Amino acid sequence: MPPLPPVPNTARIRIGYSIGADTSASSRLFYSYTGGPPTAPNLTTWATAVFTALGPLAAYMNSDKIFTSVTIQDLGSDLGLEGVATGVTPGTIAGHTLDAEACTVFEHSIARHYRGGKPKCFMPFGDSEDLASEQTWAGTYLAAVGASWNTFLAAIVAGAAAIEVPVHQVNVSYYQGSSAYDVGSGAYIRGKTRLTPRAGGPITDPVIASVPRARVGSQRRRLLASG
Repeated sequence: MPPLPPVPNTARIRIGYSIGADTSASSRLFYSYTGGPPTAPNLTTWATAVFTALGPLAAYMNSDKIFTSVTIQDLGSDLGLEGVATGVTPGTIAGHTLDAEACTVFEHSIARHYRGGKPKCFMPFGDSEDLASEQTWAGTYLAAVGASWNTFLAAIVAGAAAIEVPVHQVNVSYYQGSSAYDVGSGAYIRGKTRLTPRAGGPITDPVIASVPRARVGSQRRRLLASG
C-alpha cells in the first residue's frame, strides 16, 4: 500500500496508552499550523506540553489504563519530522472497570458535509459508575469529561503557541468515495471496495466543536494499533 500523501501545514498528534496487556493502543488528533514548518525540537517541545496536559484526564481512566506517550508528526513533508514525549500517567479510578474496548467517543463538528465526514476521537475514559444504562453514559459524567476534554484541547493550542506556531484543530480527508472491484476467480469471486484518493490531494476542515457522545463507544479496531 502506498504511503498517504502529505497534508500541507498539518500535524498529527498521536496519544499512546496501554490498556492492561495491550501496550500500543492509541488515539489521534489533527492540527493545522501557520508559518514555516516546525522543527523536530519544536515538535518535541509541543509533544511534552501535550503529554503534561493529559494529566487531569487520568481522573476518567481506570488504573489499568496508562498514558505512555505523545508523538507529533509534521504531515506537511515526506521527511516525517516528529517530536516524542514519553512518561507514565496511570488512571486514578480503582475498580469498576468496563471491557477493554469500551471508551468515550468525542465527535468533532465541521462545517462541510460529505459522506464519511463525521470525524471523532476514541479515548479510554469512563467506568461502570459513569453509566446511565448498559449503552449510555450518565449526563453528569458527560458534562464533566466534556469540560475537561475542552480544557485539554485548549492546552494543545497553548503548547503550540509556546513554540510560536499558531494552530487550530482540523479534520483531514484523504479520500473521496470508493469504487467496487472483484478478486478471485470462478466460484471464488468476491466483491471488494477501494477508496478513491481525493483529486488534488487531501483537504482539511476546521473543527468547530468537540463533544462526548452519549452512547458508549468501542475501540476494538484501534487496540494494538501502531499508527
